[in-house]
Amino acid sequence: MSDVSGPLPVGEAIASAHTAITRIVAVVNGGVDDDAPTPCMQWTVRDLARHLEAISGAYVLWSSAALGGRLGDLRTGSDLAAYNDEMLQRLPDHGTSRHVTTFSQLASDHLRIVEAFPDSPMLRVPSTGVVWTVGDHAGVAALEWHLHAWDLSRAAGTVHVPDATPLAMAWSATIGPAVDAPLDARGTSNGATWDAVLRASGRSP
Repeated sequence: MSDVSGPLPVGEAIASAHTAITRIVAVVNGGVDDDAPTPCMQWTVRDLARHLEAISGAYVLWSSAALGGRLGDLRTGSDLAAYNDEMLQRLPDHGTSRHVTTFSQLASDHLRIVEAFPDSPMLRVPSTGVVWTVGDHAGVAALEWHLHAWDLSRAAGTVHVPDATPLAMAWSATIGPAVDAPLDARGTSNGATWDAVLRASGRSP
């Protein structure tokens, strides 16, 4: 596996997240069955599109709260699943394409906040006591968007293999320690690194 030691620079996280956003929009605009299953949470494409809008909106709120000095707690496990379900129940169904368009706008808004205020403390990790800054969390956003781009690509019958080194760096610096899920290195190629990220996230490459 490529060297993934150290935190992911904010600029690289922002660039990677933008690439993932573009990929998600392209997959949906390219035509995919709304009711097709995805590898994520037993959600359909429509479910995942709604989740993308909801969580990107949450990222804008959390990062904005951080600018006001409010620190949140990271949700994991069953708490995160319950939070995701609650957001889906609250969000009206406007159709996959519209949800993804709104996601793209909100996710881009989030990255503008990241670029302007990367050092603001944002989330406390209960399992470790570590506090992520807005910039640290940008790596989490890049991970989430690329993982969901992979989910949607699988549903569409296509393949998504991003530049994996920055994503592996983000995982090792943030999510991995937070949920005790280190990367399982089985090779040195970009594909092998991406497969390790997928496995760490609970997916099957």
